[in-house]
Amino acid sequence: MLAVIGGFHLNGPLFEPRIAETVEALQVLNPEVIVPAHCTGPRANRALAEAFPSAYSMSSVGSRILLRASPA
Repeated sequence: MLAVIGGFHLNGPLFEPRIAETVEALQVLNPEVIVPAHCTGPRANRALAEAFPSAYSMSSVGSRILLRASPA
């Protein structure tokens, strides 16, 4: 998988228990790029950064994400 980009909505006491299972599911997909948005939350961002050190990229307002074209 090339990229997973967007808000994972893992912030707050209701959703934080899902962080570990979300990280495990993403590890199966093995994305080359992972860019969570603000609603992912700080704990989930930390978990994702630790699980995907070379793929993780933090985003903010105005972030630009350039992806390479997939081979035909």
